[in-house]
Formats: sequence, structure tokens, C-alpha cells
Amino acid sequence: MKFLTSEHKSIVALFESKKISSNSYSFRKKKGLLYIELENQLTPFCFYRKTVSKLTKEMKFEEVTAYFIGQKKDQVVETWEEVLNEIRCWLDKA
Repeated sequence: MKFLTSEHKSIVALFESKKISSNSYSFRKKKGLLYIELENQLTPFCFYRKTVSKLTKEMKFEEVTAYFIGQKKDQVVETWEEVLNEIRCWLDKA
């Protein structure tokens, strides 16, 4: 999975809004997942984005993107905003 510039910018903006220094967190990719590691936080946040093409009833291909949260990809969300909300919840627990 490629870490999109728009994703990176929105995560950095979220950290800035929470007054978290850029020295306090880092990004890491491992086995296709993107991990966000926060200083003094034992459990990193991780997600995976998958885009698939589906054939519609009109016989046209439509791209559908889903985001999977967690190491086991057990939680599925449909929008990037939902991923950001999950990151906010993770930060609130830190």
C-alpha cells in the first residue's frame, strides 16, 4: 500500500491540532499495513487501504475503496474521514 500524500497531510494536521510534536510520532510500513507509532504509547495504530474494481449493473467498472483498521484488519470503514476519527479515538486513549 502506498502512503498517499493527502493521507499523510491529514494525519499530520490532526496531530498538530492536538498539539503533538512531530518528534513524538513516526510512520512505519510493515507487511502492507501503515503503522503510526506514538511516543510513550505501547500499541501503534495501523490501517490498510484496498481499492477494488467492481462491475456495475450497467456493465461499467467502478472503483471502491475500503479501509481496514487494526493488525488483523478486523474493522472495516468506508471513508478516510472514518479512519481519521479512529485515529482521534486512539489519540484520546493515549
